[in-house]
Amino acid sequence: MRFHRSLVSAVVGLITLSTFMWIHELSYRRVPVIPVYGQQTIFVIGDSISAGIRNEKQPWPEHLRRDYGFDVINLAQAGATVQSAIQQVQEVHKSNSVAIVEIGGNDFFSATKAADFATNLDQLLGLLAKQRHTVVMFELPLLPFHNAFGEAQRKVAAKYHIVLIPKTYMARVLGRTGGTIDGLHLSPSGHDAMARAIYQMLKLEPPRNPTH
Repeated sequence: MRFHRSLVSAVVGLITLSTFMWIHELSYRRVPVIPVYGQQTIFVIGDSISAGIRNEKQPWPEHLRRDYGFDVINLAQAGATVQSAIQQVQEVHKSNSVAIVEIGGNDFFSATKAADFATNLDQLLGLLAKQRHTVVMFELPLLPFHNAFGEAQRKVAAKYHIVLIPKTYMARVLGRTGGTIDGLHLSPSGHDAMARAIYQMLKLEPPRNPTH
């Protein structure tokens, strides 16, 4: 009888924990709305997912500019880490713009410690927040509750009120047939799909009153 009660308690506890995890994760699956006021510039901070490789001429930020008519400046560089991407942030020459941050993959696959990743990300996002940008950041497509990098992203994003793009968006593009050239870097069709996904999150708004 005692064993039976213990088993029931364990099952109830597991169900409760699973429910909590599901609810917690669900809060990070909402489709973000990214307001773009008038001809507001969109700056892209990132690595090869956004910069392309092999002299890629049409990475997704260029598709966003060419196909959808937004003013986009792509500062992403292949091989960038969060630390090196701080230099990209310093090249953002307009305040009150939109900044799309896609960074962290190279940190995850290299020897970067999770604590250093968190510190550098805090500095990067802090600089953008100080400049009063609308900032959105791609979540790394990693399993929940099993990596300190993803947890760091969510914690720092919450600190600076950064909008997170659910990890499912990047995962879908990377996982689509023909979406990559090597399982990680986007193919031309992958870049097109990524631009389309971002476009669907953007919401055009009238220009803001410059006095506010």
